[in-house]
Amino acid sequence: MNGRIDMKDHHGRVRSVYVPAKLNSYNTLFLDGYTYRENCYSCKYTGPNRISDLTIGDYWGIKAEHPELLNKDSYDERFGISCVLVNTEKGKELCNSLDNPSTFEKVQHHNHQHVGPSKKARDREQALELYKQGKYPLVEKFFKKNFKSQIVLHMVYNALPRSLRLKLKKIINRFM
Repeated sequence: MNGRIDMKDHHGRVRSVYVPAKLNSYNTLFLDGYTYRENCYSCKYTGPNRISDLTIGDYWGIKAEHPELLNKDSYDERFGISCVLVNTEKGKELCNSLDNPSTFEKVQHHNHQHVGPSKKARDREQALELYKQGKYPLVEKFFKKNFKSQIVLHMVYNALPRSLRLKLKKIINRFM
């Protein structure tokens, strides 16, 4: 959910800007379960027993499960890393040639949709009501008020060079 967006500056020039997911309300409120559809909280397609041959999704938690991959220049967590889960024998046949296989258990540790339906965010109803009242500007105010510490932390974190962030992650992971 991190990404680059094109923006025009006050001179009319287009600039491509990197926007970390946890620094904008749209992504944060989605990732934290504020804006899911109501049926996401009772979805029968979550959990390990899937009806499809493959499941393709984000590999949340890859830094905890495969830290060795993030030390390579070919993996940059800012762009997201996907996973392909094999659900059937047919899916297994299709995936036998993949590099860097992982396991369902490792993917499942950090992706709750592989365990069960989503949990409603504590203030979800308030955020949705604010949207109904004033469209998105009121939701943006809600985000800035309720996520101040997260915003500051991620602003500082994202200002650091990537090499320093990776070193800090290694140090922090030793204590966890």
